[in-house]
Amino acid sequence: MSAADWFHNAVVDGITRLVALALPGTPPAETVTLTAQVWVQALWRRRIWDEEQDMPRLAAAFARMESSVERWPAPAHLLQALPAARHLVELPAPALSAQERRSNLARLAEVRQRLAELLTRPRQNRVSTEVNHE
Repeated sequence: MSAADWFHNAVVDGITRLVALALPGTPPAETVTLTAQVWVQALWRRRIWDEEQDMPRLAAAFARMESSVERWPAPAHLLQALPAARHLVELPAPALSAQERRSNLARLAEVRQRLAELLTRPRQNRVSTEVNHE
């Protein structure tokens, strides 16, 4: 799967800025386009990217690298410079009625009981072909 346009553009812009720094190890001018393509592919397939959240994070990571690297970086350096993603708000656990809670607790007790029985049987009798789908 190829990278989204916004992601491609963000990485190419960052690579262009790094090239302008002329750091030791900067790729030759004739390979910069290929270098940018490799970076895009290497970074895109490593995770799921979200334009709204990650475009500013990519810009910030490249800005961090521009001010801190002394040699041409690898894509892994960008991931290290990437600010933490904001965490989504956790949804509360669904409310259970008293009856649902009692039913769930009873099922758990049954599972515990069955597990205890299986673990205390002699080894040859532990394998059961019994399947219970409730």
